[in-house]
Amino acid sequence: MKKTILLFFIFSSLMVINAQKKDYSHWSLTLEGGANMFDGDINQEIISVIPTSFVKVSFGGSLQYTFNPIWGLGVEYYRMPYSAEPASKAYSIDGQMNHINPFVAINIFNLFDARRADANKWNIWATLGGGFAWYDNVFYDKDKAEVTGNYGRRNALIVPVGVLIEYNMSKSLALGAKLSYRSHNKDNLEGVTSYNGKIFDFGGVTNDFMSLGTIALRWKFNAVKKDHVRNLTMNTYYPTIDNTKLDNLASDVGKLKTKVDDIDDKVNKLVPRIERLEKMIDNIGSDADEDGVIDVRDKEPNTPKNTMVDFWGRTLAPEKLPTTLNDFDIDNIPAVYFDFDQIKLDDEALTTIRKIGAKMQASNDLIVEIRGYADNVGDIPYNNKLSQRRADRVKQELTKVWGISENRIIANGKGKIGIPTTRYRPNRRCDFFYSR
Repeated sequence: MKKTILLFFIFSSLMVINAQKKDYSHWSLTLEGGANMFDGDINQEIISVIPTSFVKVSFGGSLQYTFNPIWGLGVEYYRMPYSAEPASKAYSIDGQMNHINPFVAINIFNLFDARRADANKWNIWATLGGGFAWYDNVFYDKDKAEVTGNYGRRNALIVPVGVLIEYNMSKSLALGAKLSYRSHNKDNLEGVTSYNGKIFDFGGVTNDFMSLGTIALRWKFNAVKKDHVRNLTMNTYYPTIDNTKLDNLASDVGKLKTKVDDIDDKVNKLVPRIERLEKMIDNIGSDADEDGVIDVRDKEPNTPKNTMVDFWGRTLAPEKLPTTLNDFDIDNIPAVYFDFDQIKLDDEALTTIRKIGAKMQASNDLIVEIRGYADNVGDIPYNNKLSQRRADRVKQELTKVWGISENRIIANGKGKIGIPTTRYRPNRRCDFFYSR
């Protein structure tokens, strides 16, 4: 309970703090132009690790949603013509390639430095994506004549990795330079598997790549009316709280913890009392001295059997006991009487119950025990049930008619009274014993 209250208070405070964050713009669009180089199996014959591709003009763009100054998601498309030939000029290729892929972008500066200046002009974004490529090309011999090969539309999966250096020129415009290295899961960008003993397709052993560099012009939607997250640092995106507010919050938490500890101590002390009261009301438990009062509320646990006792199991003083068997209607021991083998309440019984109801209404903390009895006619099991039914009937009248809570009434059937052995109305009764 204590932990739940504290966590709820702290969570509510953080929600109020976070609610101070403004409504920002998030969408942006880039138009890009630049150049690419094919990186495949056509390399210099002397230094084979350096490709001899030609630089080809490329163009494309991207649409991005930036969630906060650290990261965003987007989709990009590029049209990339490509061309290559070896130093010997024994053959060459020309092709057309298209790339489209979603990507995730991470702002390196904001990731590692949340306290940058608010101007936040320069940013470096790292990107990683995965998508789809489609392409076709023509393979030429040394005389620039087409060579029959695996031409036509082909597809591949791509994984582009890139970096973008960007400068915010204004609220709405940014200019950047982007470099990316784009891998394919195919090794057939040349269009033929081999030519004059040179192998171009290694059947998945190695893949082809494209290097791409572009200049990007970014338009940030609605950045004039609302701050765009690409213009912010993390400190400006999440408003900071001054030390005074933090100190006040810490003080409030400390005070709340003290109150919760106090409540927790009181609850710990109250629980055993509640458990004891529940046992008393339910009248469940042992009765070691068999005086009709369970041990949990018996303040005289060693009274002789069949001793007449009050609500707390204390022996009734001689002046409070009836002097004869007919003397059960004295003020200190009011009783409700029943006809033979009945639980019906007559007018006299209802009058007595009305007085008891008024007494209970006047004292909201008062508890009453209703002890039901039967005369000596009939067997013990039947009379035990009959006496309990009589106590339950009186309890029902108090709760339904007089509005007394069930938790303040104990119905206790005591069975039959042995003397006299004949039908005897004074023994067919319910007695009432109060907690004070």
